[in-house]
Amino acid sequence: MLISLSAKLKVFLLATIAFGGLFQCTKDDEDKQDPCDNSIVYYEADIQPIFNAKCAFSGCHAGTDPKAGLDLSSYNNVIAGNVVTPSNPTTSLMHQRVTATGNKRMPPANPLSSENIALIEEWINQGAVNVSCP
Repeated sequence: MLISLSAKLKVFLLATIAFGGLFQCTKDDEDKQDPCDNSIVYYEADIQPIFNAKCAFSGCHAGTDPKAGLDLSSYNNVIAGNVVTPSNPTTSLMHQRVTATGNKRMPPANPLSSENIALIEEWINQGAVNVSCP
């Protein structure tokens, strides 16, 4: 009888550990928060899609011969283009051109929405860094 009691005890302990682990995993999953901070403008998620849709395509600011020598197809190219002054939108050529009027405005035919301009401005205010959100 002692052996069967020991076997029952082992089964009970294993079941307790297994179920306890399941409940712990569930609790951990519930405690996880979104790793993305809504107050941060993420370059790849927020800014590059604007450039891709409005600026960074062949015949404009991408490809082998981008206009004005400015390639907006990647973060590194944007920074290398010297059109962004981190933390200072008013001195950033990028911001000046997307908020300009007349023939200085970029893009010329299809201006950015006020929401897109605000995102670019906030990204520059935040230091124009290439942070990402998984």
